[in-house]
Amino acid sequence: MVVAQRKHEYYALEDAQNEQIKKQPSNAQKRQKMGAGHKLQIIFSVVIVASLCVAILLGYVSLTETRYRVHALETEIKQLEGQIENYRVQAETFKKSTIVEERAIAELGMQYPSKSQMVFLNIESPDIMGVEETKEVMQEVAAEKDHSMIAGVKDTFHKIYSLLD
Repeated sequence: MVVAQRKHEYYALEDAQNEQIKKQPSNAQKRQKMGAGHKLQIIFSVVIVASLCVAILLGYVSLTETRYRVHALETEIKQLEGQIENYRVQAETFKKSTIVEERAIAELGMQYPSKSQMVFLNIESPDIMGVEETKEVMQEVAAEKDHSMIAGVKDTFHKIYSLLD
């Protein structure tokens, strides 16, 4: 009898478990019970996450484009610095009188003047103004230049520059 009682309890327990399983909704029933508000919340969350991912990617794209532009500008700067250096070297060659003299003789066929080509002026000639008249003219010119401060500064620089030549 003990065995029959245990068997009866086993079947009763099994029946109770089957009823609980039947009472529990299946996955299909759970999906059907999902409300429209819950579905909208999930869709909204997915859209927000996707938007954040796209925003991050756009930020990286912007950074990459900026880096490419910076690199292009740096290479352009290096090229321009090379050109500037070349121009400086060319300017230095033009400043040297020996190089200018050689090019004038070779390319333009220039030569030093002979004695027959030179003209000598007699200072004591009446055709030429006297030293005092020259000083007066120079003083008048200097007075006209003194009218503005800028003209005076320019004159000073011209005088200094003429001394350096």
